[in-house]
Amino acid sequence: MPKSSHIAQNIIVSLDFDGCIGIGEPAKVKWAKIYHGIDVQADQIVKDTYPLGPAKYKELMLKVTTEHIMDYELDSK
Repeated sequence: MPKSSHIAQNIIVSLDFDGCIGIGEPAKVKWAKIYHGIDVQADQIVKDTYPLGPAKYKELMLKVTTEHIMDYELDSK
């Protein structure tokens, strides 16, 4: 088997032990208001529709998923 020319610098692994799903839209809406001063709807909290563009969405998500992950709601279906 040929070796890949790409070697990953980081590996992100997510484990879900209890079947809970994290619902992040409310947290993203809250922190978009605090960090970027904008009111957004849940359907605007994705990279393609974020009102300030993909770069600002990425900036928001970096903060939300590292500093505010505990704000996610849990849905245990």
